[in-house]
Amino acid sequence: MLQISYAKMLFLLLPLLLLPLGCDSEVDDESQYEEVVVSFADEVVTILVPKDLEQITNWDAVLEEWAAQTMGTVEVVHYEGIDELLANYDQKSPARNTVLFFPRTSFAELGIRDLFQEIPETFLGPDDFNWQDMYDSLRDSVTEWNDDPSVIPIREPMLLLYYRSDLLEAAGKTPPQSWDDYQALLESLEEWAPGMSAVEPWGEESRSITFLAHALPYVKTSGNYSAFFDYKSGEPMIGSPGFVRGLQECRDVLSLLDPESAKMNSAQTLDEIREGRAAIAIGDAFPHTGSYTQDGSSEAEAIPISVVPIPGASSIFDPGRSAWQDLNGKLNHVTLTGWEGLSVGILAAGRAEKNQAAWNFLRWMMMSNPESCFVPGYRTSTRLSTSSKIWSPPFPHLDERSHVEATRFSLREAEVVPAVIIAHRDQFMNQLSQTVTKVLIEKSAEPHEALQQLAQSWASLMEELGKEKVRLSYATGLGVRAQKSQLVPKAP
Repeated sequence: MLQISYAKMLFLLLPLLLLPLGCDSEVDDESQYEEVVVSFADEVVTILVPKDLEQITNWDAVLEEWAAQTMGTVEVVHYEGIDELLANYDQKSPARNTVLFFPRTSFAELGIRDLFQEIPETFLGPDDFNWQDMYDSLRDSVTEWNDDPSVIPIREPMLLLYYRSDLLEAAGKTPPQSWDDYQALLESLEEWAPGMSAVEPWGEESRSITFLAHALPYVKTSGNYSAFFDYKSGEPMIGSPGFVRGLQECRDVLSLLDPESAKMNSAQTLDEIREGRAAIAIGDAFPHTGSYTQDGSSEAEAIPISVVPIPGASSIFDPGRSAWQDLNGKLNHVTLTGWEGLSVGILAAGRAEKNQAAWNFLRWMMMSNPESCFVPGYRTSTRLSTSSKIWSPPFPHLDERSHVEATRFSLREAEVVPAVIIAHRDQFMNQLSQTVTKVLIEKSAEPHEALQQLAQSWASLMEELGKEKVRLSYATGLGVRAQKSQLVPKAP
């Protein structure tokens, strides 16, 4: 718990804001001023933080300054995991002024319990959380049961495609826009980048996400909320023809990649292109500094690299018509997000409780001191106004403009899908990873039969866990207003 000396508080609490009582400009010299000090002298703000975030936070100075300016008290409590948090949280008598930082993947688990207080309307304006400045796709996926803003995204992952712009331009080729274009580039790699490789993150911890990034453009139609499950019935959709085609193409692509891709994560794929061994790579759009190795020659550091969004699909399976639909020259782009990351919200503490101190503190931390709270690169651009200021990967010759444009397109023009945000998510994702491994790594199953079996396994798991609860949690993870008896999509 932070303790600030009375003398220091008194010094820092000298006029924070002077407000004129009169508004006549002709009598400025006669205007009277009233000293207004925001004080939370009797309030304790509790910050709940996952224990594994200790290495990426740097809050001491920010916490001390807020406490000094407001005379409030800040207490930081680390918790091991969401299960521990929920076991200790008293929903009948919740604590006031509790700020919860939580993994993005736990949004459905928390949201289904209706734990978050909606963000007060007075904090949504340009001088506070500036809600309208946030990318629509992210803003729409952080609503709670009552369809009101309740959670603020801090770090949202997504994948981009990195490529050697010098080699591609010299060969008269253009960066891929569709998965067909991408595969053609891989097949001709020896022609335009002789002796170099292509890499994707197909390591055990990454392969289910890489598969979904490939497959979703064949699956997710505009205006349709459902992707992995039917959010109205709860039936799994993972066995649909769109996912099957995606898995089949992944099998073809893997044969064209560096075989080491089967062991790589995103940080390693980006190392490959940064250090001059790969000519094309799929990797994290927003890696932080701790993700990178520090070796590599000065010659490698001079390599020119550009970035484009993940490729799209020229046809898509329409579940409503149970048929494939040709897009007539257009492409369906889908951005996968939400498989990691960090969000923050304030726990509800009764209808009458405003949690003023907690909201004041969160505004201070997130809007006034954003760069002082996390290690460099941990936050990601969730806003239109700051997308040109996002921290780019440590490539000295990365085309940062291409990185900004790829990010903006991915979060504005493409469909954005959170990666299976659902209660008991780990169990569903483990089964998905095992299925992808059987098909692509062990080569012991065909895509169609493997995904059909996975759909049956997911259905059985939903019944075991409680189908209604899991179904509602999936709707929550999509940002859809949900009720037990009826599910109603949000108004556009």
